[in-house]
Amino acid sequence: KHGLIVILSLVLSSIRNCRYALSKVKALELFPKFSLHLGDAITLSRLVPYAVALLEDDDAHVRFTAIKTVTAMLASVTVTTSSDAGYFPEYLLAVLNKTMVVDEKEEFVKVAFMECIPKLATAAKHFLENEQRRQLLLARCRR
Repeated sequence: KHGLIVILSLVLSSIRNCRYALSKVKALELFPKFSLHLGDAITLSRLVPYAVALLEDDDAHVRFTAIKTVTAMLASVTVTTSSDAGYFPEYLLAVLNKTMVVDEKEEFVKVAFMECIPKLATAAKHFLENEQRRQLLLARCRR
């Protein structure tokens, strides 16, 4: 696992300096694979933010792959912490509104985003339910 984290760090640092869109797309395609092996905490703290940043890339194919990647990774998250409770309302929804709704000009990227909405909604519901369960358990423990 530690070796994979080193490789992930290399990929993440390299993606910032990629000149070609295809290189960014290929890196994004690796993210869900890293996510499967490194767990939810690393997915939410390291992988998703990089993919979200690429939603603002100049190349539409990168943005297309980024929204698909973000959706796939968030849909695969099973364990959340109390600090993840605001992930959707405080972070992701604002970014998606700006990048995919307001600023996006390419039709195929908008369509990809619309196709991702049901999975994103399901993931957001999962995050919310996890937090509600956690709050309920805390309330029971205090009694």
